[in-house]
Order: sequence, then structure tokens, then C-alpha cells
Amino acid sequence: MMSGYKRHMGAKIDDLQAFALAQRWGSTYGPDLIRRFFTEFISHDKLVFDLWDSQGRVALALLLDKLNNPANDACFELLALRKGADERSLIIELLALAALELPASKSGFQIAFSDPAPLSTDELQLHGLIPYYDTFEMSCVVPEKPFHKDPSIIIGELSDCDPIYLVAVEAFAGNPDTSMPEEKSWKENFLASTDSSFLLWKRDGELLGYVNLVMDRSHLSAEIRTLGVVKTARNRGVGSALLQSALGLASEEGMDRCHLTVAVQNKSALSLYERQGFSVDKSFRCYRRVK
Repeated sequence: MMSGYKRHMGAKIDDLQAFALAQRWGSTYGPDLIRRFFTEFISHDKLVFDLWDSQGRVALALLLDKLNNPANDACFELLALRKGADERSLIIELLALAALELPASKSGFQIAFSDPAPLSTDELQLHGLIPYYDTFEMSCVVPEKPFHKDPSIIIGELSDCDPIYLVAVEAFAGNPDTSMPEEKSWKENFLASTDSSFLLWKRDGELLGYVNLVMDRSHLSAEIRTLGVVKTARNRGVGSALLQSALGLASEEGMDRCHLTVAVQNKSALSLYERQGFSVDKSFRCYRRVK
């Protein structure tokens, strides 16, 4: 460990969640998702990096290993840094811990930094991190008047769990920027939160696409968590209709803004979001460290 920092183990999730929300480091994660990080997406407490200094808790990060992605990587999430702390030295310390604790079942880990990154490309490479892909964080003002409701789109129910998972697997197969919960966890927590809704496009009873809208009511903010359409139904307006319906639902629920994340190389999705009024707020670069 680096002099001046001490790693604590076994803290209560409520305390960690409170620190993550109070001392956010760039994330827009809501309280429900932050709690799920601790309860569903890690296999062991040693993947929680809770750092303290002489003044108390100073940094919090996790290495999420119970996720599936094409690279078979864990996802490093830096949730919080105490305001005024030495950002650079803490990130270096946390990266070293992540490399040390990386589960044997994983090929490496990924971490995303907003532009500009807190460390230079040369410094990141010294710690084994190389550029992997880029993303945009986008947002728009939620319209005051709901969109016209498309009769083809319905609200998802518990019985739709399996079909939605299958569409998600097909829609995001091979996408380096998409990490999905393990199937068992995903299905067990489907519709577990009242703030999460799935809007579905079906034709003759077959699911062709869906959008997952998550609402943070305390900040009047909505998130398009995922939007997936099967290959055979693309370029037919399904994605546009689903997105409009999601914004309409956000409007009905009193949300002010809606945000999402999209890979820069996903030109079709990027064009869809721009047509619906989304604009880029931040750019991120994801780095990867391989064993």
C-alpha cells in the first residue's frame, strides 16, 4: 500500500452507498444501481476498494467481475473520491489494487475516464492500460408534452423476462462497450425496482426490440439504460419509436432530463439519438489492462 492510505474491509453497504452518492467521481449512477454493484456484480468483498487516510474515507471503487462482455473483462468502477483529495495518487493506488485482486477467471479489466483523463496516456500505459474504445455521454431535455403513443409498444411484464434477455444478447453481441449481468442475476432482478421500466415492440407476439428506462426521481432525471433491436427489424423505425415512447414515459413521470451512453463507433445509434434531440455532454475513453 502507498504511504498515507489504508484499505478498510467489511464496511456496511449503506455507508459505502452514502459515500458514493455524496462524493461522486463523475458517475451519474442512481442509488439502486450503486447498491446492485455491491450485492450482485461482485463475487467477493475483496473486490471492494475502500481507502482511508488520516481524515477518514477518501476513495471508493469496485471491480465488477459478475458481468459478461466480449473481452471477458471485469469492469473497474471508481465511484467516489473525497473532494480535495490527491486524485492522481489515489487512482494509481486503486489501479494497483485492481491488478492485484483481479479474479483468475477474468482476462483483464476495463476502466473509463472522461476527457481529459486524470493521468496521461504514457502514465496509463506504465500501469498496463491501453486505449480500447470511446463513448459519449449524451442528454436531452424531456419534452413537456408526451409523444403520441405507438400502439405497437407495450409495457413489459414479468412474463417478458426471457424474451427480453434473448433480444439483449443478440442485439449487443460483439459490442465491446456492453457488459451484461450474468443471466441468473439479470432474471432474478428483472423489474425488481419500481423505477425501472421496459417498453417492448412486438409483432405477432414476437419481441423485436425493447428499451429500458430508469428514473432517478430525487433528481428528476431519467436514463436510457439499454435499447436493443434484433437484426431483422433494424432500419424500420423500431428504435426511433421505442426511444420516443421512453421519452414520453419520462415526461409523464415528471422527469426533466434524460441521459444515455453510446459508443462513438456506433454511428447508427448516435444518429438516432441526435435526431431525437440528444447532444454530447462528455466524451470518455475506455482503457483495458490485460493479464
